Amino acid sequence: MTLTKKLPVGFDPKKPTRRIGHVVPKSTLGLSGSGFIAVDSPKEAEIARLVYLGRDVASADILKKAKEVHRLNIPESEAIRRLDRFLTLIDAFKIGHLVRCAAKEELSLEAVSDFSSYSKPLPLP
Repeated sequence: MTLTKKLPVGFDPKKPTRRIGHVVPKSTLGLSGSGFIAVDSPKEAEIARLVYLGRDVASADILKKAKEVHRLNIPESEAIRRLDRFLTLIDAFKIGHLVRCAAKEELSLEAVSDFSSYSKPLPLP
């Protein structure tokens, strides 16, 4: 199980002050479509900004919170494996980077920008 101290939050360049919350790629929960979906709400985003959480978060913690709002279309073990892969991928980016899910068969992230100063980070959950 992978641990991380940073997670992406949804970011809308047209409305930079809009609060979307912490997001994961839709494919990690077995949902169709590209982009990200909020862990604790049905809000969606195409771009996400990495923020520092201040504490370790595991893929199981993210899945537990996501299951309260979203219905999984894949087995729980597969969702954990995909979330572990996602958390490994975000380690390549720094806090403040804007990222997008690349449209490929295998989950991958690509940098949109190195730094975003558009809005203040979300408070910790």
